[in-house]
Amino acid sequence: MAIASVSALGLSGRGLPSFNAPEEPWSEQLDKRIPASLYACAIELGLLGFIGTLCNASGLQTVSALQGGIFLSFINVFTPTVSSFAGATEKERNVPSNIWIGSASALAVSAFALIPDEAQGSEPFSLSGGLDTILSPGALLLLGAALSFSSAKVRLGAHLGSQDPEFLAVTRLVVQFLFALIGFLALDEPEAVGAAVSGLFHSGSSSSSSGLVDGETSNLLTGAATWASSVSPRQATLIVVSAIASGTGATWLQAQGQRQVPATEAQLIYSLTPIFSALWAFLLLNEPISLHETAGGAGLIAVAYITVGGGRGKQAER
Repeated sequence: MAIASVSALGLSGRGLPSFNAPEEPWSEQLDKRIPASLYACAIELGLLGFIGTLCNASGLQTVSALQGGIFLSFINVFTPTVSSFAGATEKERNVPSNIWIGSASALAVSAFALIPDEAQGSEPFSLSGGLDTILSPGALLLLGAALSFSSAKVRLGAHLGSQDPEFLAVTRLVVQFLFALIGFLALDEPEAVGAAVSGLFHSGSSSSSSGLVDGETSNLLTGAATWASSVSPRQATLIVVSAIASGTGATWLQAQGQRQVPATEAQLIYSLTPIFSALWAFLLLNEPISLHETAGGAGLIAVAYITVGGGRGKQAER
């Protein structure tokens, strides 16, 4: 995604601003709640995206898909909550009552849509375990993921008031890739990372440390080459298409859209994602659409239309 984004920006003939661009005084930046530097904004968004993705992947290892989907649906109420104190302007922090109602309704409807029509083969979500279910490590990680994703949406909307959406989208993806790469290496190749760090602090001090770094780096590159050789042309095509369409393309469209729509309203539009997921699963995988999903999808469309479409219609009349 990062490579595709940078390539697209390069083909457009636009270059990222210099790191040495003049910045506003820190006091003014704190008052506005947004940094003046494009790269500082990208680091904040990239870190939030990386934390959310890591928590999401880790949480789903111990929580069922049904429970995970419901916990992640809390993003609908986390977004206005975060906006109420992390928004950059007074307007962003004063969340209208209709947004709160619509967000809570979207959470309830999303949870309903995820319940299977029949309990056979999969247990419906329940809180029979009380606080043990809600406070389990997996549930807390998924709630953390929802909070991180919500914060990223709110802060993206805040940064777009002063940053170019294309530049911000590109630098955000690049920074998130770097965080993901560092995290992957730290978790999967701790010896190589440790040897590299040791080599940085003791560069030139001993030939043994240099040899250790070279050996671990060679092992890492060999492993990467082995993985790359095992990827079939079809898998490589799917990876590239996914990175460009659902990665780079979606990030670019989000940045363009949130420049016009507040994060709280945008989240209600994002809540329609399960509908598109169900449609793609039906069209490409021949997966049936359950009655709960049909009713939930209709409810989500109604909530989004009444809250966002209806609210904007009244503002236009005024």
